[in-house]
Order: sequence, then C-alpha cells, then structure tokens
Amino acid sequence: MSGYDLFLEMKSKNPWVKMVLASGYLEPELKFQILKSGVKEFIQKPFSREALLRSVRDVLDFQG
Repeated sequence: MSGYDLFLEMKSKNPWVKMVLASGYLEPELKFQILKSGVKEFIQKPFSREALLRSVRDVLDFQG
C-alpha cells in the first residue's frame, strides 16, 4: 500500500486526519491530486530533520 492509499483509507475512517507524505519524486499532476485530496503537506526526499519537523509543525498548527 502506498502512502497515498494509506491516507485515503485513514481519511475514510476519519475525515479530519492530517498527514505529511514524503517521496523522492512525484509527477506534478499526481502531487496536485494528492494535495487536493486533503494531504496537508508533501515533503521531497531527501529532507533534513529540521524540514520534517517544520512540516509536521505546520500541519499541526493548520486551522483550515
């Protein structure tokens, strides 16, 4: 199961789930689809610990 498939499964059980997805590369159209479906943040590999922590913090603080 991909991370995106996992997100969709989790969202079907909890529509307010928040998720950060990480990938080495995504086609721009797929990235757009993923973000449009409700994934709050996407982080490109390789990433630093600081970038990951910043993404998690942004998702936790997001009010929309």
